[in-house]
Amino acid sequence: MSSIYIGFSYPRKFKIGAWLISWWTKTPYSHVYIRFPEKKISSTVYHAANGMVHFRTQENFLKENEIIVEYTIDSTEEAKLAVLQHCMNLSGEKYGYSELIKIFLLDLCDRLGCNQFKTYDGIGYICSELVATIMSDFMLVSWKKPKYLLKPKDIEDKLIENMLINK
Repeated sequence: MSSIYIGFSYPRKFKIGAWLISWWTKTPYSHVYIRFPEKKISSTVYHAANGMVHFRTQENFLKENEIIVEYTIDSTEEAKLAVLQHCMNLSGEKYGYSELIKIFLLDLCDRLGCNQFKTYDGIGYICSELVATIMSDFMLVSWKKPKYLLKPKDIEDKLIENMLINK
């Protein structure tokens, strides 16, 4: 048996964007990622941040981020390799900065009781959209709203709701 981790983090140094996400969503984290633990090489973090979808060693990730919570997803080695290959195929994709603005505007309209405006999936990925895509493709998770409008809290709620995890 093998494992994949889905984790939630917050930067060690103040970053206005992370602070706003955490404050707006009322969570202690602002970011979601996937981690692949390995015995023969460094554990690898996969996420959308800093302008693109990419991998980092866990050691380097932890220099800049504090892990708030991680959930373990049991997997076969074959399934883990399939997820990892899919992640490698998406590496280098652009970060979806416009998605953050869409999420905020849509949330604001919801809170004010406004009619929702039409949105579209832009270019690139935000962290929660990236993890939701992997969850949809490999864990057969479905979402009530488009993946590009999901927040890290939506990912955690779905993990807990579907009991896909061992905490």
